[in-house]
Amino acid sequence: MFWAKSKNFIFRKLSRMSMSQVDFPEESNTQCIKVKLNNGRRTETNASELPILTNEHVPCQVLDVDNFLVLIGEFGRMQKLLVFLFSLMIIPSAYHTLIMSFIGNEPGWRCTSNNSECTFNSTVVFVKGDLNYENNCKMNRTSWKFIHPKEFSIVTEWDLICEKKTHSTLANSVFFIGWAIGAITIGILSDRYGRKKILFPSWSGIIVSSLICAFVHNFWIFLVLRLIIGILQGGVMLLLFVLATELVGPSYRSLSGTTIWFAFTFALCIMAVQAWLIPNWRTLLIIVSIPYIVLILFYKIIPESVRWLRVSNKPLEAELVLRNIARRNKKPWPNAKLSDPPTASLSHKASLKDLFLPKKKFIITFIQCFTWFVNSMVFYGISLASDNLGGNQYRNFLLASIVEFPAIVTAIVSSNRVGRKCTAIFSMAIAGLSCIGVAFIPSTESYVWPKIALGMVGKLFITVSFDVLYVWSAELHPTVIRVQGMGLLSVTSRCGGASAPWISQFLAHFHKMLPFGIMGSLSLVSAFMCCILKETRGLASPETLEDSTEINETNYVNEDNALILKDAPEGV
Repeated sequence: MFWAKSKNFIFRKLSRMSMSQVDFPEESNTQCIKVKLNNGRRTETNASELPILTNEHVPCQVLDVDNFLVLIGEFGRMQKLLVFLFSLMIIPSAYHTLIMSFIGNEPGWRCTSNNSECTFNSTVVFVKGDLNYENNCKMNRTSWKFIHPKEFSIVTEWDLICEKKTHSTLANSVFFIGWAIGAITIGILSDRYGRKKILFPSWSGIIVSSLICAFVHNFWIFLVLRLIIGILQGGVMLLLFVLATELVGPSYRSLSGTTIWFAFTFALCIMAVQAWLIPNWRTLLIIVSIPYIVLILFYKIIPESVRWLRVSNKPLEAELVLRNIARRNKKPWPNAKLSDPPTASLSHKASLKDLFLPKKKFIITFIQCFTWFVNSMVFYGISLASDNLGGNQYRNFLLASIVEFPAIVTAIVSSNRVGRKCTAIFSMAIAGLSCIGVAFIPSTESYVWPKIALGMVGKLFITVSFDVLYVWSAELHPTVIRVQGMGLLSVTSRCGGASAPWISQFLAHFHKMLPFGIMGSLSLVSAFMCCILKETRGLASPETLEDSTEINETNYVNEDNALILKDAPEGV
């Protein structure tokens, strides 16, 4: 009795100090409800069937987080507000993923008027891949000029051409290298100190670093800032997705996670329009940063992950978060308490080396790593190569972003109906053939739209493939090593992203066919290699290392299980 009264006293004190808006309803055992989750659906039994409790202050049921959220609202007003805020927060972060397509753009050049060194007609424009494009490196700087003004991009302002032509590509590549570092280091920090405590400093760091980039006058300082943004980006992308899925019930994780990625794609569409309206790289960096500073004011509204609080042995804070969700969702507080976290984790029984042993497991891991590398490279490479498709670069980039919307829906529907394996292989094959088609179409005005159309088809299907890979790979890895396996694939994915600028932009200096030819060929190879992997749709998720190499094809799970896209420890 003493402990029960003390517990209520502590709860009320904490609520006044940190969450004074939370009302603590009186607990009662008169109508105790026993709640179970049946594929995300709530079932109830009357309290008369349960043992009679002698202490009215002791909750009659011990529930985990998912069960609690079913009672107080899986996706109520509180969660809808939070997902909306997370969607807003991901926009400035998403900008930096591909902003180098504009601020690092290398425009064409032409001869200046009335000079004897540059003998070409001053109306003739030379672009990357043209036979005479590199001729300006042999001339005095006054004999030629870019077709855009000096403030157009870092290339035009700092003359990143000739012996410096790799600088812009390096600034793009180092961002993805930082992303791989951040996905690991910031992920570890968030597991130790909490999602919220790491999210806001990282997100604020991106905004501040972006603003500093707009005022620097030295390329190497700019490069370091791009690395810092990449590191912080890896953590922000991961934490926003994790929080969006950890604060909702099991029936809405797919919707919550997919909403975040829809916001990511929407941000890329906005950026294309902004870059077209603002052909000044410094001003563009300011515009994609300053308006979002106001989101810091929502720090107090966004709670810590209740799942992290639970596994971190902070039950009082976890229950306060749940009570606040119940209050905002206008749901009564159930006569129950949060269950204790598990004392041990299965993942401690396996190590990273188990991904490569025995030989069969090594083959499975190698194929997945190669496939993730290629998908990331092609996914980002097509957007970065939008200026090589011909016509207006801003239009091409916008179209390449818009096609991601139907791609996400296609990935969800097809992988659930046709299967993960068939969807991924078919999508990679179509994307590969489309890219190869782009490589062989002549770069003339009469073939601009066929080239753009094939490029958009390639972007659509590589997006479908990339989305499905998140689910397929998570299901191929056993529970005991799933986190390590997905972490490894995340790193290889970022390496693929880091290679994208070199493939899609740098190789265009040598021949226009090379970028799309290489991306298309590797996509076909990847699709062929995935034929070795097993289908996982409708199969029970493997739990042990033995299960991962020999999946029991007769052990089906309920078909009502929903596909959760990108429900993995990633920055994608």
